[in-house]
Amino acid sequence: MRLFYITPFILQGLIWLPTRMALSVFGRLEIRGLHNLKKVHENVIFASNHTSELDVFVIASSVPFWSHFSPLYFASRENKFYDSSGWRRHLYGGTIFKLWGAQPVHAGMHNYEKSLSNHTYLLKDGKSVLLFPEGHITTDGSVQDARGGVAYLATHVGCTVIPVGISGAYSISLSDFFLRRRKIIVRFGDPIYPEELDIAVRQDHDTEGAENVYKREATYIMEKVKEMLGMG
Repeated sequence: MRLFYITPFILQGLIWLPTRMALSVFGRLEIRGLHNLKKVHENVIFASNHTSELDVFVIASSVPFWSHFSPLYFASRENKFYDSSGWRRHLYGGTIFKLWGAQPVHAGMHNYEKSLSNHTYLLKDGKSVLLFPEGHITTDGSVQDARGGVAYLATHVGCTVIPVGISGAYSISLSDFFLRRRKIIVRFGDPIYPEELDIAVRQDHDTEGAENVYKREATYIMEKVKEMLGMG
């Protein structure tokens, strides 16, 4: 297991420059809000909208090279989820993706402590984690409803959240990319501290269960993403 916590340092370091160059040349990558990352000096949770299969690579290459946020670890489904996904099962559910930084969410447990145990460990160990609170790629380009896991991790571990907004990559095709028809923009928002989440939904604490509170906190985070994208 420790192997999957060490190799991302090597692999993400090796592909950072070529990925950044490819996205800059063909995706016309523009990165905004890097000054917001300078406000935080510890590991964080990056919480982003999910627009395409490129998102993980786009965000990982947008974070400054070998900053204290690197490498990024992220969430994937368990191997069996990808059994019917054709060639994708060898990438997303396979060893290569794990070596690059993916850690599975244990689905179907209805218990954040158990389902997010890998990511709790990473955050407590000082690593930064990238999550897509929507849980899947958007079906229409809009920001979908958030799931509560990101808020559970932020409040349980006491970790700062950096909202991230991606635009320009939804439904992008290979021809769009290589013919430079799109402009991909990554926006890093103001840090959201656990105390801010608590204040944002405090009125609900006494009337709703923890799961609903986490969902409301996650919704608050994604509202910040929508504001950055002009969808708020």
